[in-house]
Amino acid sequence: MERKETYPNFQEWKKVAFRTRTGLCFAPEDFYIIKEDYRRKSYFSKAEAFALEESVMKPNGWRLPTREEWLRVMQELGDVEGFREVLRLGINGYIKWQDVEKYDSNPSMVAPVCFGSMSYYWSSTISPDTKLNLLRLTNTEALLVSEHRYTERFSIRCVRDE
Repeated sequence: MERKETYPNFQEWKKVAFRTRTGLCFAPEDFYIIKEDYRRKSYFSKAEAFALEESVMKPNGWRLPTREEWLRVMQELGDVEGFREVLRLGINGYIKWQDVEKYDSNPSMVAPVCFGSMSYYWSSTISPDTKLNLLRLTNTEALLVSEHRYTERFSIRCVRDE
């Protein structure tokens, strides 16, 4: 039997997305999957994020933002308040490597770490030294960081060219 999963309504996203001055369109909410048993998955590994971009998002025109696109929107929005108010990016934590196996089998059984004080968002850019380029939001700042964090699960905010 084929597994059924539900994804965001990509057509609705297009209507209410945030548009930057440079013509980039940000989805109005984080990407998620609702499993057939109604469990919601909101944090993804690098492999999952890149596979979802190819299989689910791309046919609808959505994708992961690049490091340069995160930089441009940082310049446009200014501080962390811009990300929270304009893009509605949450400070919703992330899934640490110790909890990954449990989270992948049942997302509702694992609480994200740093919820309310820090979160990470994927970019599609990988540095030549194989570090991931991530947007890190805290209560006081928005930063682009390059780190080796392949085993943890982070949020996805999709973009689309207009």
